[in-house]
Parts: sequence; structure tokens; C-alpha cells
Amino acid sequence: MKKAFRFLLSIVLLISIYACTKKPQQTAILGQTKTKIEVFSSYNLLELVTNITNEEYEIVVINDGIDKDKLGSYQVTYEVTSSKNKKTEIVFTFEVVDTKPPELAVNKEIKVNIDDTNWKITDFVSAKDEYDGDLADKIVIDGDYDISAAGEYRIILRVTDDSNNTSSKVATIYVENNTVSSQPGLYGTYMVNYSEATADNPTLILNSNMTFTLKFNYCAGFQSFAGSFTQNGNRLTLESDGFNFGDNPSDNTVTLQINNDGSLTYLDDYSACSPVKNDVFKKR
Repeated sequence: MKKAFRFLLSIVLLISIYACTKKPQQTAILGQTKTKIEVFSSYNLLELVTNITNEEYEIVVINDGIDKDKLGSYQVTYEVTSSKNKKTEIVFTFEVVDTKPPELAVNKEIKVNIDDTNWKITDFVSAKDEYDGDLADKIVIDGDYDISAAGEYRIILRVTDDSNNTSSKVATIYVENNTVSSQPGLYGTYMVNYSEATADNPTLILNSNMTFTLKFNYCAGFQSFAGSFTQNGNRLTLESDGFNFGDNPSDNTVTLQINNDGSLTYLDDYSACSPVKNDVFKKR
């Protein structure tokens, strides 16, 4: 009987010791109101967490590790001070994400001359993403069309950025049998008329010896380019002699579409004040 009593007493003592030495489970103090932040967006770190207890705490950020201009996971350290001046550090992880689809600009009616081998979809559409930049080379065409057969072809244009955000638009390709032959009527002086002050307008001169002069406005002032041009169907390609229209060594050409009314549509997108893509040069 004494042995049994001693055994029970030993168990009670062990339970008491364990209860005294066991650390109380820490109660959660803060919770995250959101875990994802849109890239380039403004945010307030104190608004991204909330007090999930009934007690009053002072919350301050002691380490903001977020780069809002770069996708990725980042840690932020908060210091929480209780009414009894007890301080606790809490670390949360936030993810900077890109959820915005790219901007896809499309001409709903894309007119192409039959058998125009210089035709490119990027002459008529553009795609830019806030984070990834120019996505023109990622544009995908869904639908069948035949550049060698006149007709109307309905297509869907899609572009997807590196964060898997997709934009799509519908357009119609009109393949037209409007072969424009090189003739004296092509030569002369053309201008994009922004204002009555002709000195402020970009000007193109096409000469009968297949040379050209093109006046560009780079905002700081005008620059004149000279060179030679070639014609393929309803496309003119102007190649500069020694000077680039854009920032890259390969930017030594511009392309214009010859329209049925004799005007010329500028198809490139260089960083100039004028001309800009889809400007129309009309003969003076």
C-alpha cells in the first residue's frame, strides 16, 4: 500500500514539474491584411498588417526590405510594443507581383497588299507591358490568312508577359490586289501637317533617281536624313546614308505604306517627337 502511494506521489510531482517548466504557447499578435503587392505601386506597410488581439499594441516598421520595382519575395520586420512596454519582433513575407496584362494596340482593319513580302504584323500592332517593356516580338496570331490570295481574314492577336498575364484583340486582315507601280507621280515633296507653320512639320522629298531627304524632329531640333529608297508593292523602304533614325545600329531604315490616295503612312516607331507611327505624309 505504501509502495502504491509513493508511486502515485511520484507521478503527481513529475506532472507538477512539467507544468511549471513548460513554456506557454505564444499568442499571435499581428496578421497580414495582404501578402501581395503590385509592382511599382505605392503601399503603407502599417496598413498591410492588423492587430488580431484584444490588447493595445504600438506597431512600428524597423526593416522595410521591399523593392517595389522588382518582382520577388521580401521580408519586413515589425516591432510590437505592449502596454507593459514589452517589445516583440515579428517578420512577415510579402511578394511583389505583376498582375496587369500588357497593353495591346491593334488596327482593327489591317490592309495588306497581295504578295507583299515586307509585310509585318508589327507594322499594325504594338504591345507594351508596364514591367517587361516592349513585347512586340511576343505577339501571336491565331487564325489563318493567305497573303497570296485577296480576301478578308479574321484573326485574334494575343500577347503574354513574363508573369503570364495575357491580352487579346480581334482584327481583320484585308489582303488587297492594289499593286502600286513606280511612276513619276510618286516623286515629289510630302509633309505631315501638324501646323500651318511649315517649318515645324516633318518633310519627305522623294527624287526620281530613287534618293530621298527626310526631316525628323527629335524635340531638341530637326535633323535631316538623306539616302536611297526602294519600292516593293505598296511599301517604300528608306535607307539612310550613315545616320540612324533610332538608338540602335540597325535603325537605319524607315518604312512607309503607299495609300490609294497617293499619301504615305509612316510605319515605324522611333523615339522622335515627329513623325510618329501612323502619321500620314501628304503631297504638297
